[in-house]
Amino acid sequence: MRAAPLLLLGLAALLAAGDAQGTANCDLGDPAGLSDCIKQLLVEARPKVAQEADPLRLPNNRDGDVELSNIRVHGISGYSVDGLSVSFPSDQQIAVRASISWPHINGKLDAKIRKCKKVIFKKVCVSVRGRPEVRVGRTVGSLTTTLNVHVGGDGRITVTASGTRVSLNLASIRVKANLRGAIGFFNRLFGDPASKITTKLANKWWGKNKGKIEGKARDALDKAVREKVAVHLAQLLKI
Repeated sequence: MRAAPLLLLGLAALLAAGDAQGTANCDLGDPAGLSDCIKQLLVEARPKVAQEADPLRLPNNRDGDVELSNIRVHGISGYSVDGLSVSFPSDQQIAVRASISWPHINGKLDAKIRKCKKVIFKKVCVSVRGRPEVRVGRTVGSLTTTLNVHVGGDGRITVTASGTRVSLNLASIRVKANLRGAIGFFNRLFGDPASKITTKLANKWWGKNKGKIEGKARDALDKAVREKVAVHLAQLLKI
């Protein structure tokens, strides 16, 4: 494994002279120790991700006879850091590569179906409501970033993040309709189960919004790396 450049070795010596404890005990001269430190900081950045995008609120949607509202996506901040490694592309840079996963992303929304049908000479309308649940399969992704280390003339250490990239592709979903109302009458009148209609629309909605959800997750993690991971690492490296 490639040794840390001289600057990072110097920082490690300075850190050893300090009184770091717990997560603060980052050994910059030891890539494995530094990996563990940054991994822990990334886990500790979950509240920042939650602040940005968990729950994620999405606009209401109407499609024909079905209206979806109060749409919330939960679990974006509930990621796991399954592995993390570092390398040193230059004397003042730490390249980070992490594998991350989201085991429990789910969506909740209000659904209303209102259909009308002419029976003999009378128009009959029936409404069914529910709170469908959309459960997403375990999603696996990756995060890469470069942490730029700078030591000022006064010995103060600053760390900034650049080039952060988050890759994820949300897994397939399962829909639980959770409907209530005159469901039996609705199904007899229209010959198409209300739950089937709800599931079909939920899948259609997911297809249209999947990319938007992924984008929000990327943005939230990017901000967490810049504003939490990098800043906290710099604080831990102060003498």
